[in-house]
Amino acid sequence: MPTQTCGSCATQIRYGPKHQGKAVRCPKCGSAVHLPIIPTNPTTPEVVEPEPLGYDIEPQAPRTAPSPAPAPTGAALPPPSATGGITGLPDRLRSARVQRGFWQDVGKSFTFLSELDNSVVIIGYAFLMTIYPVFAFMPVIGIGAMFVFYGMLFAFYFDIVQTTAGGEDDLPSLSEWDGFVDSGVLPVLKFVGTSVVASLPGIVGIFALGGLREGQHIIAVILLFAIGWFFWPAIVLAVATLGYGLVLRVDLLVRTPFASFGAYLAIIGMLIVAMFLQWFGASAFLGDTTHQVMSRMNIAPASVPGFLFGVFESFVINAISISSTAISMRLIGLYYRHYSPSFPWSAG
Repeated sequence: MPTQTCGSCATQIRYGPKHQGKAVRCPKCGSAVHLPIIPTNPTTPEVVEPEPLGYDIEPQAPRTAPSPAPAPTGAALPPPSATGGITGLPDRLRSARVQRGFWQDVGKSFTFLSELDNSVVIIGYAFLMTIYPVFAFMPVIGIGAMFVFYGMLFAFYFDIVQTTAGGEDDLPSLSEWDGFVDSGVLPVLKFVGTSVVASLPGIVGIFALGGLREGQHIIAVILLFAIGWFFWPAIVLAVATLGYGLVLRVDLLVRTPFASFGAYLAIIGMLIVAMFLQWFGASAFLGDTTHQVMSRMNIAPASVPGFLFGVFESFVINAISISSTAISMRLIGLYYRHYSPSFPWSAG
């Protein structure tokens, strides 16, 4: 898949054939970026046929070489429109990305990981997170390793939301390393920031109610945390498509789940399943099974076979965790792909 470098922040932007020759906004800094056409055979005339399934592309006459599109102007996102929406990426993406119904795409989300390319990506990230503990306990190096490994993983999750929202059905490939700050620190802060924003109602409630001394205060704070985390998928979607600027528009963000409440509840349900698989289904069930097998085989945890069992257990737990989270991120992207025309804001 070809890539184009953002002239403002040097981010590598991957794009498919249907995006060639178009102008898009950089997902990291919002600058306008022209995606050049990659000719398949410059010496042979190429006839571009209309694409099926609602793609907004008109037939073109035979040509011998691609014609460059005019350079885009202006890097900043346009101001809110008269209807209160916020526009960013080109409008052409909206007509190009809806190919199936939302629930059909949801069903595909539970099978697309079986495709070889997607499985390889999950295995790659599971391997990275399996070797992470080797570096995590090293003085000083452990902090840097945390940003490196989790930065790559969290950037991957945001990439899933972005590419799915834009019409892609495959997982993004392993992220390129663009430096410790851009590929490590910023994705971690970005992902953690969504959790902080979702927790703000509960945090404010703790201070407003004077702590958690009384039972009624505890219930009220729990409800406030639950309300805040209900909007976490909308926060992630906003940050992945337009950045934290939209988070300041609370009025628009709060209305996002109600563009299609049933579909949004499906996302919440998948997130609950993902947490169950990570916290109980993988760690508790698989860990207990591994220990029982080792006990029956008289394998000591401190032995070489015991170490290999532990590594295998960690790899499987990471693979389950990353897979379930990847499906959740894909559902968040699908929510934008299918229901963004009903949003009070838009990134495309």
